[in-house]
Amino acid sequence: MTHRTLRTIISVVVGVALAALIAYGQVKNQPVTHQTGIAGTPIGGSFAGLVDGHGKTVSDDTFKGKYQLVFFGFTRCPAICPTALQKVKTALKDLSADEQAQIAAIFVSVDPERDTPESVGQYTALFSSAITGLTGTPAAIDKVKAEWKVYASKVQTADMPEYTVDHSAFLYLRGPDGSLVDLFETTDTPAKIVAVLKAALKK
Repeated sequence: MTHRTLRTIISVVVGVALAALIAYGQVKNQPVTHQTGIAGTPIGGSFAGLVDGHGKTVSDDTFKGKYQLVFFGFTRCPAICPTALQKVKTALKDLSADEQAQIAAIFVSVDPERDTPESVGQYTALFSSAITGLTGTPAAIDKVKAEWKVYASKVQTADMPEYTVDHSAFLYLRGPDGSLVDLFETTDTPAKIVAVLKAALKK
């Protein structure tokens, strides 16, 4: 590896890290998390216009009246996304049928150029049929990312056969009224997610 290549890789890594920190700060500085006592304010926007794994276009009424457990990622994600979706699967299994019926688990692609409705549907089905995969045009995805304050950026170096996508890894829990209930991080366990869900559903 040449010094020039090494400098390029370091620059990319540093740039991604800084961007992630900025995105993290943007989210954390908003009235968002349960953990910091700023839950209850509006978060995100509509998923209307995105397409699910069955090729059906989402409307404003698709998830109306439900708590939304939302994760942003991509189907070629090597570790973070599978781990997050496995946590969602585990958490949902620990809820009763009545509790599950009140929750919409949603996976939104941040790689619309490669993630088709079919591939997103197949991907979420690997974890649970209760998880709805969504994708859309780059413009539609950019709009949703901006509304949810999601960081996502392509990364590719000369020695990579294809690009990957660095992205924020928060798992959002939004209430039926559009306000944020909690924001889970990668270190949070399925047990914690279940506890927060059960507490929210009792209110």
